[in-house]
Amino acid sequence: MEEFWGHNFYVENNIEYTENANEFQQLDLYLQGEYVGEPLYIKTKLEVVKTFVFFHGGGWSVGDKAKSINYFLHFIQKGWQVISVNYTLANEGENVNVIPKAVADAMLAYKWIETNSDKYNIDLNNIIVGGESAGGQLAMISAMKNLLITDSSIKIKSVVNWFGVMDIEKFFLHIMDVHFNKTYTDKEKAELVDISKKYSPTNFVTKNTPPVITIHGNNDTVVLVNQANNFHAKLSSLKVDNKLIVPEFGKHAGFSSKQWKNAFNEIFNFLKF
Repeated sequence: MEEFWGHNFYVENNIEYTENANEFQQLDLYLQGEYVGEPLYIKTKLEVVKTFVFFHGGGWSVGDKAKSINYFLHFIQKGWQVISVNYTLANEGENVNVIPKAVADAMLAYKWIETNSDKYNIDLNNIIVGGESAGGQLAMISAMKNLLITDSSIKIKSVVNWFGVMDIEKFFLHIMDVHFNKTYTDKEKAELVDISKKYSPTNFVTKNTPPVITIHGNNDTVVLVNQANNFHAKLSSLKVDNKLIVPEFGKHAGFSSKQWKNAFNEIFNFLKF
């Protein structure tokens, strides 16, 4: 690995991935190449490149594609291209009902990747998806939904899940009680149960689920580690390749420097790249 490598990639920002895009439906591309000076300035790699697609966290209500670079910078360093995706976030007063919109956006982003793979030298057979917190839910459920699209050319080889929400109902009941001291009305609870049934990754595990590696601290008070424990138990019961890393005393996006480094080592060992 080169000690100095920042000159080997460049960024294209705020690319709309659907027609008539709203303010959220944009992505950033981190592309492998070299700076060659005028007149082209940038020379991209001609061969197809393995690609990491990333969804930021923020409870489906905050966050941005440009602010989660710490989760994918090492992929760029190792020669990957990265696509960091924004998705529709909740308006004021919205809650769990924004999740279907966010999932639909993730699928639109996949369609854009498929359509533009030749232009950006994306290897559709070497796609890894990942996300943190709410983005972990989006990465996981979108990878599962992609399996159901019979004419999709995208082959998702693995999912990298940073403390993601695998059971939406349990997450919201916990977070509203512990962090917001809120009790759902019967109408709100019914809506939550319905959306959780349709969009919780834990409900869609099959023997064909892509391999999954999860990093989830055992002191996480936002997304409880039982979400990861239960999800990986399901994966193992169906003999899906998986690995769960539980940093001791780890919080929600809070680990020691040693634990961060160990997590990335485990990720790249698991991905076998």
